[in-house]
Amino acid sequence: MSNKHNKDLQKARKRAGYTQRQMADKLGIQPSSYQRYESGTRLPQLPVAFEISSILNVPPTTLFNSSTSDTDVYSNDKEVIK
Repeated sequence: MSNKHNKDLQKARKRAGYTQRQMADKLGIQPSSYQRYESGTRLPQLPVAFEISSILNVPPTTLFNSSTSDTDVYSNDKEVIK
């Protein structure tokens, strides 16, 4: 996972007001597993990726598609997260 997508995931999580531990709890995984998603050392399995995108209300391709370049993370109202 590219560094840009790691940052997009982190920005989306913070924008939604969740800590890494809260995200892990919502996903039913260990906090260390979620931390690996944000650090880019591990990609979530497809069902988990969809659950993350659902919780954060952003398209999964925005967060996890390494072929997407320079994609902004959007909130519910399509405001670009900077």
